[in-house]
Amino acid sequence: EMASSTAYVHHLTLKGGHSDTVNVLVFSPDGDNIASGGDDKVVIIWEVNTSDILYRIPADDRVDSILWHPVQPETIIIGCAGGSITQIHGFSPVSDPLIRVNRRLT
Repeated sequence: EMASSTAYVHHLTLKGGHSDTVNVLVFSPDGDNIASGGDDKVVIIWEVNTSDILYRIPADDRVDSILWHPVQPETIIIGCAGGSITQIHGFSPVSDPLIRVNRRLT
């Protein structure tokens, strides 16, 4: 018997999001969302229960890592292939521009 977990999904198909290879897939702290990033320079926030795209976030370069902020809601930290690290909070809908904060190049 498998232990119960809020981040366990029996089966989930994510379609129509990325146009290239997906490099990273990370559950939100509450297990309700998934963030994915890839070679198409896009981060997508998905709703776990429906597989719907909630947000599409453009990145500076190929997305190699994503970290959900453990305390601040709707906040992710994105690491890109070019060395940039970007913190994004207060996600906006797919068609709206995004607010970027705490951006620095390493």
